[in-house]
Amino acid sequence: MFTKALTLTACALAILPNLAGAVEIITNPTYPGTEIPVSFSYWNQENGVCKILGFERAIPKSTEFSDTDKKSIILGEDGSILEAKERNYVTQIFCEGVGNRSVETVVEIKEPTDPNSHIPLAFAYWSEEDGICKVHGYDRAVPKSSTFDGDERVLLVDAGGSYISSAERSRVTSTYCIGESSIYMSHIGYNNSNSNPYYRRLGFNFRSRALTVANDVISISKRIEQYLNNSQEVKIDALKSKAARLKAQIEGGRQLDIVLSTITELELLLSQSEGFISDMLETDRLDQMVLTLMTSQESLLTMIDFLKNDFKGQRQELY
Repeated sequence: MFTKALTLTACALAILPNLAGAVEIITNPTYPGTEIPVSFSYWNQENGVCKILGFERAIPKSTEFSDTDKKSIILGEDGSILEAKERNYVTQIFCEGVGNRSVETVVEIKEPTDPNSHIPLAFAYWSEEDGICKVHGYDRAVPKSSTFDGDERVLLVDAGGSYISSAERSRVTSTYCIGESSIYMSHIGYNNSNSNPYYRRLGFNFRSRALTVANDVISISKRIEQYLNNSQEVKIDALKSKAARLKAQIEGGRQLDIVLSTITELELLLSQSEGFISDMLETDRLDQMVLTLMTSQESLLTMIDFLKNDFKGQRQELY
């Protein structure tokens, strides 16, 4: 999810007249919605600082930096997040113009633990850092933003947020995560046949996976329409419409029973279209799109099975 970047007028010390438009002096800029300082590695990335604050660009080489290092978010030229690192950060920059930049939401997760057992989390390789955030319902981590402390018994996560082992090693004390916290969590409490509470991991973030399926179906349906006959096109239009409804329901936070009904209907439409979709595997330019649709159907079946057969608690807990 995204939030619209706002011009941080509270940070502006002055507005200077300029032929190209108003120039604002921004002091100690932070990433929107946080107190995390920002920086960049090369002068051609200077614009990124202004773009996340709602400006069009930076006045070239107008940036001043701190004398000391602090963990900062490193930005690309377009304002995208590259990584986090200890380095000198921006203390002043001249920005001008009105931009149209939307920024990703960043949240700091302190002392991350398993939501059920509260065992501390860790990862073995930087490539698995995203798993810390996915356990907590976020999309991914700001690369190399994690800090560590002390050796103790931890749960090791992989990049997808699944647990791969338990070990004695340094626990993660802080990670910057990107995305809105999921209203559908990956750790679900439910009861077995003896009414004893226990836990099962869904294996992926429910919200993110459902949105991915919806977006994939919408995108691919549009791209393959030109290869279909009239009857096939009717079925693909129905797929596209149902996927759009699923996307809207999830982003709107609808009740899970309603979302489950739409997921079930979308899977049924995919199943009914399976014959002519499979035939497209013979066309080289379409085979990857067809495989994506097949993967989408399997993902929907996994979610349906979990919600209908495994989950015995209140479904609202998934939100």
